[in-house]
Amino acid sequence: MASIIEVFKRDLAFVGDFIKTPTGDIDTVTGLRNFKDALFRRLITTPGSLVHRPGYGVGVKSYKNSINSLAKREKLARTIKQQFEQDPRTVEVVSIGFTFDDYKPETIKVHTTVEAVGYGKVDIEFSPFGGL
Repeated sequence: MASIIEVFKRDLAFVGDFIKTPTGDIDTVTGLRNFKDALFRRLITTPGSLVHRPGYGVGVKSYKNSINSLAKREKLARTIKQQFEQDPRTVEVVSIGFTFDDYKPETIKVHTTVEAVGYGKVDIEFSPFGGL
């Protein structure tokens, strides 16, 4: 089995623009934050939009304004579970839940509990139409 260092690699820190360290280098993101960012990118990516990975992504944007039906929530939950478990850092998606306001469907929040390699069960909340 891979070590945590091998599995939780580095990525460039990017929040509207690259972030520089005091030495002038571009900052990186590692560990649990990198894992959460990767899951968020997978959540918001539309399937088929990456030529080299056509099956990558949940495409949560297509559920905007329609998540209030039980069938849509179940389909979205299945898709999230299937996609998140493709990440090698995910052992298992334990639970998925949604909170939303019927009068403001754009305020959907996705609540997940993911068992991550080296971290155990981690609770993560995503606001896909407003960031992490």
